[in-house]
Amino acid sequence: MLWLLVALGVTACSPASDDPLATVDRQAEQALAREFFAEVADCMTEDGYPAEVIDDGDGGVEFASPPGQEAAAERAYASCAEEHGGEPTSAPLTDDEIAGVYEELLRVQECLEVEGYTTPDPPSLPTFVEQYRKAGHDQEIVAWSPYPVAGGIVDVGALQACPGEE
Repeated sequence: MLWLLVALGVTACSPASDDPLATVDRQAEQALAREFFAEVADCMTEDGYPAEVIDDGDGGVEFASPPGQEAAAERAYASCAEEHGGEPTSAPLTDDEIAGVYEELLRVQECLEVEGYTTPDPPSLPTFVEQYRKAGHDQEIVAWSPYPVAGGIVDVGALQACPGEE
C-alpha cells in the first residue's frame, strides 16, 4: 500500500511592525489550513481512500492508496481539495520571519559542526533574504541549507542528528 502525503507549510511567527505584510495573522492562516485539511481528509475517506490530518504544526493530509490506484487517489485528493475551496495559501513571509528561518538554519549549522559534519558557509542575512524571496513562495525551497548534500541527497544522519524546527 502506498502512503501519500500532502502538506502545506505555514510558518507561525509574529509579523514585523515595519513590514507592509505586518497585518498577516499566521494563526488564522493555520486555523484555516487545519479546517481545510480536516474537510479533505473526511472527503478522501468517504471516497474510499482512508485519510488522516497530519498534526505536526504545518498541517496536511496523509492517505493510503492500494497498489495501482495511486493516480486515482491523487485525482480524489484534487477533487476533494477543489470541492473545499482549493488548497489554502499563506501570505509571503515578512523579512523578520525570513530572518527567523535564517537564525534557525544557523542553529542547525552549529549543531552539525558540533556533531562533526562539514557544512557550507552561510550567506549574509541580506543575501539570504534576497535568495529566499527569489526561491518563491514555496516554503520547502530554502535559499541556503546547512545540511551536507552528497549526490543531491541530504545526509540522513545529519537530519537525525540536528533536525530543524520548521
